[in-house]
Amino acid sequence: GKGPLEKELKDQAKEQGDTIKFLGAKTHEELRTIYASADVFVAPSVTAKDGDQEGFGLVILEAMASGLPVVASNSGGITEIIKDGNNGLLVPEKDVKILSEKINEILYNTQLKQMILKNSKQTVQKYDYKTIAKNYKDIIEKVI
Repeated sequence: GKGPLEKELKDQAKEQGDTIKFLGAKTHEELRTIYASADVFVAPSVTAKDGDQEGFGLVILEAMASGLPVVASNSGGITEIIKDGNNGLLVPEKDVKILSEKINEILYNTQLKQMILKNSKQTVQKYDYKTIAKNYKDIIEKVI
C-alpha cells in the first residue's frame, strides 16, 4: 500500500540492493496469489514513539486463512489473535535475531508448522463473519 513513510522506506530499501520490492496496493485476488507463493507470513510491528500500536491485525487473519504460518511481534492487537507457540510465533519488538530464529524454526520444524497451521484454522473460524454474526444474534436475542 501507501503511507507517510513510503519514500523513506523505499530509500532505505535501495541501500539493501534489489532484494526488497514494494508491491503497492493489491486486490483480494492478487493477495491470494501472493499468499499462495509464500512459505511464512512475517509481521514485525513496533510501537510508535507516541505509543501507537498495531490494531487488530486483519492481515494476520488473512495470512492464516491462506494457510500460512505466522511469525509476528508481541505487540498491540496482534496478541489478541496469536497465542505464542499455538497458532503462531511471537517475538519481541525490534529483536531481529529472535525474529530470524523463529522464521527458521517455522520453516524447518515440520511438526511445529503443522500444529500451528491446524490451530490457525480454528482461529480463523472464530473470526469468520458467519461465526461473528451468530454471536451477535445470540447476544441480541438474550437482551430482547
